[in-house]
Amino acid sequence: MQGVLFEHIESGYAQYLHTQSMHPYSQYIVHEDQKTVWIIQTLNKEAYQEVVLPLLDSGFRDIHLKKAEEEYSITSKKVETIEKKELLEEFYRDDYDDFFQTDFLSSTAFKKNGRYYILPDVRLVFQNLMNKYSATSERVDMVDEEMLGDIEEHVFVSRHRIQSTIFPIEGVNIPGFMGKVIFRVKSNHTLKRYIRLLLRFGEYSGIGIKTAMGMGAFRVNRGMNCE
Repeated sequence: MQGVLFEHIESGYAQYLHTQSMHPYSQYIVHEDQKTVWIIQTLNKEAYQEVVLPLLDSGFRDIHLKKAEEEYSITSKKVETIEKKELLEEFYRDDYDDFFQTDFLSSTAFKKNGRYYILPDVRLVFQNLMNKYSATSERVDMVDEEMLGDIEEHVFVSRHRIQSTIFPIEGVNIPGFMGKVIFRVKSNHTLKRYIRLLLRFGEYSGIGIKTAMGMGAFRVNRGMNCE
């Protein structure tokens, strides 16, 4: 689907994206109610205008996958927007969560020192989210080694039900994982709200590597339903 996306992006902006280590959008495919749903999420106004608006054009009615030689008809389009200030309000909400169930919907992996990591390591998860948030914000810098140390000390995987996966990209199979992971925060209210904010942001940015190509999609649910 990355190829389909770039077919509709203006060439100058496409070249700009190729120079970025972190793209201001994520995408993934899910199957719901016997339908295939293509979800594209942008993280700033420019990306929305350059990536999403062309796909909303009435002339874009079919998806042709050249390599697979398959054709799909688009039956409907839907747009939802959320302001960053609404996400920041997550930090100031008065209720506090000890447990965060994350449902990883597409293959997820991290890369460090040239190696793939395919487990939901607390440091890798939240360091990645902090980096992504900082990359899309002109005012807020989330990259804080001291805060990351606090997260490593007070956040841990309480339960999980995951399986290893393979995500093929241009003839290369990238290892990853999918499934449910419950993070528990044993600390003060401030850290709990900080974790909630990062995870809510991650629902839009994706997590880990290749989120612009379909990896690293997840959703956050409250509770401990990890059956």
